[in-house]
Amino acid sequence: MSLSACSASAGENKSQTPFGNDILKTFGNEDVLRMQRFINRFQDHKFDYVLAIPPFIDGGYVIYDLIADDGDVKVRVDTTRDMYSSDAGLELTCKAIEFDNKGTVAVEQCTGPEGVEVPHYSLFSFDQREKKE
Repeated sequence: MSLSACSASAGENKSQTPFGNDILKTFGNEDVLRMQRFINRFQDHKFDYVLAIPPFIDGGYVIYDLIADDGDVKVRVDTTRDMYSSDAGLELTCKAIEFDNKGTVAVEQCTGPEGVEVPHYSLFSFDQREKKE
C-alpha cells in the first residue's frame, strides 16, 4: 500500500487551497475544523486531501489517507504500524463522508477491493466537545 501526499488538483495550486496543515495529528479544534473543510469541499465537488494520524492507546498508529475528487472520497487505511492489526490496510472509494452525532468521521456507499460493497465504514473520532461547525 502506498500513501500519496498531493494537495491540489490540476486546476488548483497550493496557494488556492490555504487551509493550513493537511496532516491531522493533534485531533484538537484546528484538526476538527480542517476535517470539516475537507467534508465541505467534498460536498462542493472540489479537490482536497488530508492525512489523519489519530492518537492511539495500544498497538500503533493507523494512518488514514483521504482524497476528495470528482464526487468520490478515496480512503486508504494503513495499519502496518499497528502491532495488533492482522492486515496491511484497506482501500475504499466512497460516495459520502460525514461526521456522525458522536464526532466520528464515517464514509458511506463504498466500494472496496475487487468490487466488494461496504455500505458504512467508521474511520476515526474526534471528541464531540471539540467539534465546531
